[in-house]
Amino acid sequence: MSRKNLVTEVTKGIDEGAFDAVTASKAAAALQALDDNIQASLKALRSFIADRSGRNDRYETALGKVTWKAGTESHPKVTDPMAYAMWLREKGMDSLTIDCVMPTDEAMGSKSVETILASQGVDDAPGLQWSAAREPTVSVTPVADWQSIMNDQRMARQAMEILTSSLGVPQLEAADDDARKDSTSDKEEEFSWETV
Repeated sequence: MSRKNLVTEVTKGIDEGAFDAVTASKAAAALQALDDNIQASLKALRSFIADRSGRNDRYETALGKVTWKAGTESHPKVTDPMAYAMWLREKGMDSLTIDCVMPTDEAMGSKSVETILASQGVDDAPGLQWSAAREPTVSVTPVADWQSIMNDQRMARQAMEILTSSLGVPQLEAADDDARKDSTSDKEEEFSWETV
């Protein structure tokens, strides 16, 4: 399944109307804090693996494959052809430049282009590219980094409750052997964030 179309407990919850703006905001903040931690960890792991691997190295685990990919050398790319052309001419390399007609800065602003198109009674002109419209979005900034959240018992409990309900984290059932051990145990251990 494509990551773009990945169905999660969150997407199901949204489709089923299980979220309101407040619940969704709490989940988004908790997930963003966790994602920041995950992204930093992944970056460090990728760098570590790349430094200790070589061409065609591939590691397969039960959870996925990790494949070494070659990097590239830095190389120049012309991002401002006019500035580069002027520099070439200054250096006496006129044969590497061409003369061309360019619109003025005034004619290149998006509002100006819209006005010019409207005055000509057209919707488009050669040499124009329309930027994609963007839907409204939100910015998510966690109150603290993931480690700070996990170090604060109250925040950690809230974050885990939000993540568990948002992500639909299943409760693991004890295997038969574990269940027998638990039933014969006189004393149950209480959960504590300090022991995690």
